[in-house]
Amino acid sequence: MPRNLSKNNSLHEELTINNPNPRDKILDADAVMMRLNYRDRSAFWDSVHRNHIPHIRISCRKILFEESTLNDWIDSRRVGAASKKR
Repeated sequence: MPRNLSKNNSLHEELTINNPNPRDKILDADAVMMRLNYRDRSAFWDSVHRNHIPHIRISCRKILFEESTLNDWIDSRRVGAASKKR
């Protein structure tokens, strides 16, 4: 098994074990970019680094996102009649 794959699997297992909501998915940057409709990677990373998008910093080069935290963040940014809680 490639070294990086093994490292990523153990990281995923650790996040799953330490996650208070085990049904919560851990998303990577590409999934979050698609979900938030970002087309410009640099604009996305700028928002992440300015702490506008909630994330988990795993290392200096690895950032992941919890689906439930991201959903809560999206809900908190709703305006008007559509701002109902789930």
